[in-house]
Amino acid sequence: MTSILFHNDTCSVNHLWYESHKNLITSLCIELGQVDTIPSMIQKFLGDKLKIKPLRDPNQPKRAITSYLYFCNDKRPALMKKMKAKSQKINVGVIQKELGELWRKMTDKEKTPYAALSETDKARYREAMEVFKAGN
Repeated sequence: MTSILFHNDTCSVNHLWYESHKNLITSLCIELGQVDTIPSMIQKFLGDKLKIKPLRDPNQPKRAITSYLYFCNDKRPALMKKMKAKSQKINVGVIQKELGELWRKMTDKEKTPYAALSETDKARYREAMEVFKAGN
C-alpha cells in the first residue's frame, strides 16, 4: 500500500513541478516581450510532459461489466469453436469484429437479458465501492 501512495505522490509532484516551471517560463517570456516563443521555450527547456498514471489500489473493487461484455463472454466460445472447425487460425481481432456486428444487429429486446445482468453487476459495484470508501 505504501508503494502505491509513494507512486501516486510522485505523480502529483511531477505534475506540480512541470506546471510551475511552465508558468515560470511563460512569465519570463511575457516579461521579456517574447510571447510568440513561449511554446518553443517550453519544449526546449521542459520537453514533453511525463505521462505517469496513478496506480490503482489493488483492494478497490473491479468495475461493473457492461451488457456488451456479457454478450461477448456468452457468444465468444461459439465463434471460437466455429473458427476451429474451419481449421482457421484464431484471430482475436476477427472475433471481436464479428461480435460487434452481431451486437449491432440485435434488437433492444434481444439485448434485454444482457442489460439485466449488467444492472445487477452495477448494483454490486456500487455496494462494493461504498464499503471500500467507508473502509478508507
